[in-house]
Amino acid sequence: MSASRFTAYRFSDWRPYPKLPVEVEDRALCQKAPIAWFFPGKGSPAIGKKLCVQCEVRQECLDFAIDNAVHFGLWGGMTERERHSERQRRKLNGLRGVVGAGSEPGVLHSDVLRES
Repeated sequence: MSASRFTAYRFSDWRPYPKLPVEVEDRALCQKAPIAWFFPGKGSPAIGKKLCVQCEVRQECLDFAIDNAVHFGLWGGMTERERHSERQRRKLNGLRGVVGAGSEPGVLHSDVLRES
């Protein structure tokens, strides 16, 4: 049985991110897609982005990655760099987002969010 991108993410990442909610994970189009589409290294994330655009849980996935300072891979149709910009935009506008994202390795930031 092949591992989904979520399984690979949970077990190979060094930071203790919370698990993506099952109801989101089960509806995600990327569930059975190749992991390389979402963790392309120095390659292009274009294939993964095309799938994300069509996904009904794209926003939940993006919010999860931003709220929990996920620094690797394509989440909610955005790369790490794009999520960083989105996180900054949200902080400046007082929207839901990460406070001090990535400031302390291993610290979950979802508990310090200002709810929208």
